[in-house]
Amino acid sequence: MKRGVEFDGHEAGDPYYYPLYAAAERLDLPICFHQGTSDPTLSNAIETARLAEFNVLAAFSSLAEHAVPDRFPELRFGFIEAGASWIPYLLKCLGMRGKAENAPYNFKMGFLAHNRFYVTCDTEDDVRTLLEFGAEDYLMIGTDYSHADQSSEIRAHQVITERGQRGELSPAVAGKIVSGNARRFYGL
Repeated sequence: MKRGVEFDGHEAGDPYYYPLYAAAERLDLPICFHQGTSDPTLSNAIETARLAEFNVLAAFSSLAEHAVPDRFPELRFGFIEAGASWIPYLLKCLGMRGKAENAPYNFKMGFLAHNRFYVTCDTEDDVRTLLEFGAEDYLMIGTDYSHADQSSEIRAHQVITERGQRGELSPAVAGKIVSGNARRFYGL
């Protein structure tokens, strides 16, 4: 587990972390960016919560901007407990910065696959829209069983499975989100 920006100011795409990424790749361990802030000076709970979520988005953007996944072609990256509704926004931003026009793949549908970026979604996320961004094989259900916060939803797996049973999602996609994609990401 890692934060998108550590207290010392190093962002996720900084070469400072390349030895860590190389070791994780060699050991077939994914890198997980979790919401949270490493700044011990923050005491305001609301400010801390806002920064915590943006930390995950900062990691996603930084890794893409610095082409870190291209340097470590077997390493998987996970963006954990920050929902997934932000994916279209960040892809738009990255595309506007020239990443889309230089991509040797369909940027909208292939970005997550090309970078091996897995994202945990919440049951409130519009999964059908996220599928339009190539997320079928890269979404995992994200919930936090250990404490009560915005990511804690005990029935999350059941909710997604039921959406597949009701036809809101295909049963195959629901199965990937609640099990298959996480198994692939964590190497289980």
